[in-house]
Amino acid sequence: MIKKIHIIFTFLVFSIVCHSQGPNDCISATSICGDVDFVYTPTSPGANDFLTNPNPTCLPNSPVESQSVWLELEIDTGGTLEFLLAPNNGTDDYDWAVYDLSISSCSNLLTPIRCSSTMFLAGTGGATGLGNGATDFNEGPGTGDAFLAPIDANDGDTYLLFINNWSGTTSGFDLVFNGSATFNPPPEDSIPTGLSVDLEECDLDGTLDNSTAFDLTVNTPIILGSQSGLSVTYYETEELALIGEGEITNATAYPNISDPQTVYARLTNNTTECFSLIDFEISIGESLPVTVPNIDQCDDDNDGVFDFDLTEQDDIITGGQTDLIVSYFNSETAALNGGSPITGIYTNSSNPETLWARVDNTAGGCFGIDSFQIFVSNTPIAAVPDNMSLCDDDNNGTMPFILTDQDDLINSDITSIISYHDSPEDADTGADPLAIPYETASATIYARVENTFNTDCYSVVQFGVEVYQSPMPLDESDILPLELCDNDSVGDDTDGFIEFDLTQNETQILNGQSDTDFSLTYFIDSDYLNQIPISLVENYPNESNPQTIFVRMTNNLDDSCFADTSFEIEVFELPILSSGPYVLEQCDDDFDGFNTFNLTEINGDIIETITTEVFTYYESETEAEIGTPSITNFTEYINEIVNIDTTLWVRIENESECFRIVQVELVVKPSEIPDSIDETFYACDDGDTLSESTDGIATFNFESMTQQIRDLFPLDVVVFYYENELDAISEQNEILDPSNHRNTNSPGTQEIWVRADSELGNDCLGYGQHLTLIVEPLPEFDVIDVPVYLCLNEGSLELETFNASNTYSYEWMDESGTVVGTDENLIVTSGGVYSVTATFNGVNSGDTCVSLPKFVEVIESSPAVVTFENLTVTDNSENNTIAIDIVNLGVGDYEFSLGDTPYQDEPFFENIAPGIHILTINDKNGCGETSIEVSVLGFPKFFTPNNDGQNDTWQVKGVTSSFFSSSLIHIYDRFGKVIAIIDHNDEGWNGYYNGNQLPSTDYWFTADLVDLEGNIRSTKGHFSLIRR
Repeated sequence: MIKKIHIIFTFLVFSIVCHSQGPNDCISATSICGDVDFVYTPTSPGANDFLTNPNPTCLPNSPVESQSVWLELEIDTGGTLEFLLAPNNGTDDYDWAVYDLSISSCSNLLTPIRCSSTMFLAGTGGATGLGNGATDFNEGPGTGDAFLAPIDANDGDTYLLFINNWSGTTSGFDLVFNGSATFNPPPEDSIPTGLSVDLEECDLDGTLDNSTAFDLTVNTPIILGSQSGLSVTYYETEELALIGEGEITNATAYPNISDPQTVYARLTNNTTECFSLIDFEISIGESLPVTVPNIDQCDDDNDGVFDFDLTEQDDIITGGQTDLIVSYFNSETAALNGGSPITGIYTNSSNPETLWARVDNTAGGCFGIDSFQIFVSNTPIAAVPDNMSLCDDDNNGTMPFILTDQDDLINSDITSIISYHDSPEDADTGADPLAIPYETASATIYARVENTFNTDCYSVVQFGVEVYQSPMPLDESDILPLELCDNDSVGDDTDGFIEFDLTQNETQILNGQSDTDFSLTYFIDSDYLNQIPISLVENYPNESNPQTIFVRMTNNLDDSCFADTSFEIEVFELPILSSGPYVLEQCDDDFDGFNTFNLTEINGDIIETITTEVFTYYESETEAEIGTPSITNFTEYINEIVNIDTTLWVRIENESECFRIVQVELVVKPSEIPDSIDETFYACDDGDTLSESTDGIATFNFESMTQQIRDLFPLDVVVFYYENELDAISEQNEILDPSNHRNTNSPGTQEIWVRADSELGNDCLGYGQHLTLIVEPLPEFDVIDVPVYLCLNEGSLELETFNASNTYSYEWMDESGTVVGTDENLIVTSGGVYSVTATFNGVNSGDTCVSLPKFVEVIESSPAVVTFENLTVTDNSENNTIAIDIVNLGVGDYEFSLGDTPYQDEPFFENIAPGIHILTINDKNGCGETSIEVSVLGFPKFFTPNNDGQNDTWQVKGVTSSFFSSSLIHIYDRFGKVIAIIDHNDEGWNGYYNGNQLPSTDYWFTADLVDLEGNIRSTKGHFSLIRR
């Protein structure tokens, strides 16, 4: 690795704080060599060179040095010596002086031939130097134009340039030499292209510490080549090499301090003192890579001693390379020195024992060593265990065996590892050990017992594993209980005890397994201690109700494989009936002895309190016993024998499917209500929604009809109302509240059936359609169903009704419920929600029907009221923006447009070109638009004065008399000279100064703008003049 460093490029940007002297002292001034653009940041005064020397003529006050730098300028080729010193911070105050070394020295600084202390001059950006048309030799303090006359230098002249940053900042400066005089060049090395001067040595001093002695001077003739007048010195750091201090004095036998390490060679011209730096790397060469595996042998007699042939490792260590030699040693020291290697068969003296291998290359060079261990491992002893057996839990023929349960029976030594295999071959090689648990059918297993430290040392034994089929009885939750209705096999049919055949559940319990492979035994307790005798299994009398029977299912080949389950036996009660006889009566309206019966009316006579009982009806006792065929039209059944029918049977079945049957008598008795009883009731349509108020459904109260019917009969009667004849006959779906009935099932008009029954029983006295209900429609009309907008600038708005289906009376209300009008239409002057209802008198009933209210929403709106107070303008930026504060614009819904852009909802515009713009705000509710003129200030970044009509002058944009009362803009060149003064009423600057065309470059400006309220806005910046 080679790196050439010229002082002119590196030292000047390096802040020297760690050396006794630096470029901030005259005695250690930095030589300027070659074609230089000098960049530097002075940070300290160093030793004050003006304690014993007079102050420069332009700097009479002490201290002269605060943050200084001294430069030595030796002229190679004569000419004008000019320079430009430009501070990185334009407000920094740089002072300087030039001394002629032909008459001055650092110990005797005479009057400088040039001296400048002009301070910071407005408009120059802090730039100072020699040249720029100046003719004076001295200026300051605080006066002058910052530039002095060039120096006419001759070949070999030498000067000192003193520079001081009086401002005390750390921004630094850029020093450019631009005269015709040139400086001495830095020396160049003679290292041939592509040749590396990096050095590498083996660590051959007997200590492996990555350090050895290097002869650095072997690079000296390579760096110098055939050049003369040059010298080479060596340094540990770049900083020391730069200032020429801390030279490596033992360069012919230098011990490296790191690996790798960079060393710096300083190539110096002995005459001009210009120098270059070359860095290179010194490193310790890698030793031969050596990896030696450990050796582990099985002990044939377990005495811990074995005879080793170490040379069996040679090919493994060398990888078969024939140019490598392997030797073995008892210690690391012996391996490093290469003395007393081990020869022949080696018998270990300890167990384990550490040895060392050394590898040398027959061609010489670095060697390598590595340690390894030799072990003598015991061969474990294995005992034969008993076989293992399991009941198959899912009867798939296999079971997971935890083979490791055999470990302690085979070998309990903690230094042994046991693995299990399904073949003797796998056990011998240790291949494919069985997973634990191991899923298998009955098989032979081979156990391999190996030494933990050497798995090649092992023993093998075998044992068997046996799998038996497991019983899988049906789960107790899935076995159907034995459930029977009470009978008299034990006691009577109401005591809950009968005889059970327990074998009825045998097929369920076996769950598909064979009864030749498994046996079932029955028990009365969960501990399986009290077995039911085999003689009672098929006629077992229950001992409680209900009762659990416990069953054990056992493998006939292995009684250790069994499983238990259970099932329930229960005796159900028969239905409990009221005493008969059971008679059902119906009235006859046509005197023919036949009528329709709702047979369910008799249910309450058969059972006083019905819970879950199911009633079915039959025309014979036999059919009732077998439960088929039943009467299907039992709510509309017509008697088959005139007046009295005794051929009906009822089957009463409870939820346990236990039943009894009884006989029922049907009786038909003549009776009727007169046809003259015929009433009509009216009501207005009602409801809370439009659909409900027009559906023809209303609430009726016809309770007065009840007393009218009762007055027809000399005995107490009960009056019922129904919506159809069938319900009235079968006494189903009664209208429960005649004072609050809604005609839901018959909108508009509904016929009501009346039935009168004796209070003494279910005797029918009469029924018929004697009542009609009629619904009167509500008024119908329309209003606008979307919000309407009241423009406050127009004053009022008319709300209208239309599409009325009749002539109505109207009532308008505001949000507070105050009546605000009674005409068809309403004039409003404020926003809100207004409601209107219509009324009229019913055609037949004369009742007043009132419509549901209809609502009209009125929203206030207006044109926007906008002033400059509503606007926030961000201009003279990379992204000019206008933001509109919408809080005080008005009550409208506004959208915004800038110039000819489409309207947008967002009250914000960005990326706006500088200039005057028209902002328009439109009310989206139709109440009008408002416009305002907006100024966006901007200073162009460039202009092109080529008379093409585009950007021919430079002028501030967005400034008019409508916004600013006056303006003053100064334009400067890079040296701070004012070249133009303009205001906003001018056409702008055309790129000329005193009638002369100025060149393409950057120019600076300051602008002071006074708005209409007297506020001053000041801005400064720069722009480019581009000529094309």
